[in-house]
Amino acid sequence: MQSKVEKLQKLMEKLADEMPEMLGGGITDNETGMLLAGVLRDPNFKIDEAGAFFTEAYQKSSKAVDIVGGGLMKEILITADNQIHLMTTLKEGKYHLGICVRSSAQLGMVRVIYKRYSDDMDKVLP
Repeated sequence: MQSKVEKLQKLMEKLADEMPEMLGGGITDNETGMLLAGVLRDPNFKIDEAGAFFTEAYQKSSKAVDIVGGGLMKEILITADNQIHLMTTLKEGKYHLGICVRSSAQLGMVRVIYKRYSDDMDKVLP
């Protein structure tokens, strides 16, 4: 029987298989900043470090949204010169899925592909 981490890893690998522009991505615990499952396509992409720093950004952004009465934060989008970073909430904000794709990726398709897997990820997460 597969563990929860193995199930999450398999879901991440399936998601990545559908995103040829993906450089890396993972499911991160928003309290600890620890990566639970991830996929790395570019050896120069430091997935663990990125996950930890993006967790800080997620926590601060979530607090700001809460202060202004915005409710549960759903998504953070960061665009850079050659990358797009998308962080989406899982399990009511306890976790997030961070995806980094080349800037040539079609953002709408990234979101469509993410949606195919988000419900299954939520079911597996504690």
